[in-house]
Amino acid sequence: MNAAQLSIHIIDTIKVQWAFHGKADNPKAIRVLRVLEFNDEVLSAPLDDNALSAILGRYTKTSDGQGSLFGD
Repeated sequence: MNAAQLSIHIIDTIKVQWAFHGKADNPKAIRVLRVLEFNDEVLSAPLDDNALSAILGRYTKTSDGQGSLFGD
């Protein structure tokens, strides 16, 4: 799917797989690794542990639950 095929609205929701330095309640150096969903439309599957290790090196997982970057 390309950007021309996405249904863009005033308020969009994006689900991403992301990485950060620091603690979950105060993330630093935030990096989106993969966009998983856009407005409830699945775009891709999350990266597996091997892919994450290749990109990030050594890392620790936090909760897989949905959080907000903006503290909502």
